[in-house]
Amino acid sequence: MEYTNDLENKITTHNMKLIKTALPYIQVSEQRFLSIYLKFSEFVNTIQFFSKNNASLTACEQDTDSRGNLLEMVTALKNVCDDAERETLDMMLNFLQAMQIYKTYSEFYKTSSEFQQENQDSDTTPFQNMDILKTFLSPEQQTMFETYKSLF
Repeated sequence: MEYTNDLENKITTHNMKLIKTALPYIQVSEQRFLSIYLKFSEFVNTIQFFSKNNASLTACEQDTDSRGNLLEMVTALKNVCDDAERETLDMMLNFLQAMQIYKTYSEFYKTSSEFQQENQDSDTTPFQNMDILKTFLSPEQQTMFETYKSLF
């Protein structure tokens, strides 16, 4: 089954889906005409969809915390990627999850009273304590982490 997204479902009618399914089985001259017709119809439907008041896609209709959520977007992109792209996205997801763990760890560490006391007695930073968490990452992910750590 061909992958479809929320926008495609909103701009493509049932009849258009039937024509798309039948397209490979008809003569080439008719395929050209129908393909152009379908794309033009989708274009018109897209304009109409976004011209309506409050027209939005599902991801935008959710609460504001999920708008622009990179983790959810990368997860959705995996559905349309080939194997090499999916592998890259998996590495990216692992890195994003590691950064989220680091962020949570760092916030917890900074707010704990132990950190307040240790901070007065030593020069320990959350980045030094990340060595423990880095052991959970693959060598490639550790390299990527070190690269991104230098940016912060």
